[in-house]
Amino acid sequence: SVWSASMAAPMRRSGTMPMSLPPLWIMAGAGVGAVVIWKRRELGVYASLSKDLVVHMPTCLSGVRGIGELFSRLKTMVFIAWLESNHRGNIIEAEATYGAQAVAEDEGLLFQTGTLAHVRTAVDFSKAHARRAAANAPVLHDVVLIGGGHSHVHVLRMLGMEPEAGVRLTLISRDVMTPYSGMLPGHIAGWYTRDECHIDLVKMARHANARFVHASVTSIDRENRLIYCDDGRPPIRYDFASINIGCSPTFLGRSGY
Repeated sequence: SVWSASMAAPMRRSGTMPMSLPPLWIMAGAGVGAVVIWKRRELGVYASLSKDLVVHMPTCLSGVRGIGELFSRLKTMVFIAWLESNHRGNIIEAEATYGAQAVAEDEGLLFQTGTLAHVRTAVDFSKAHARRAAANAPVLHDVVLIGGGHSHVHVLRMLGMEPEAGVRLTLISRDVMTPYSGMLPGHIAGWYTRDECHIDLVKMARHANARFVHASVTSIDRENRLIYCDDGRPPIRYDFASINIGCSPTFLGRSGY
């Protein structure tokens, strides 16, 4: 390069040629690669991978026409073997850390250890950036969720994970804790506590960066897109509204749960 040539000329005249920057990077990369190879070898990755390569080599090289195609296939095989060695190594490291059963149930654990840890960091950074962008974006649409039913809980969860820029979310519910009816038989049987059977809507709203209005809706003005509540507050404007109030279990004529 121009940089290396301009730096090397005065060094030749002075009779000294210290190690330049590119060889240092090459040596550092080779050192990292050697450590990775040694680690993979200790984990037994290459032993199992070599057996697979020997088995599949005849099939991969069958029908080769010319030296060019041979080198092309060999290059592809080396690349695939490199990817597979990394994948197997990550599986072994994750299983050694969390256990084989835990990794089988949650493949996301593969991103917590080894060479894939930076991927999880990048994903978390990307989500944090998306949340900041959504929080600072101007409000273009008002979305109002009436009731704390299961569908709205799912909406809050998903928008908390993947916020939409320009959307202001409002949840209106008369209940702060909404029961999950599917767990009611287990609660009666003593398997679950009352808190385990309920979803905290305030926490869900905070997770989705949504406004929480603790009130009941009395009427909806569809022409002017206004929602009136029973607590005397000014009407809440909406662009899109959804109604999902959920269930209200009764027992022996008594309302509530």
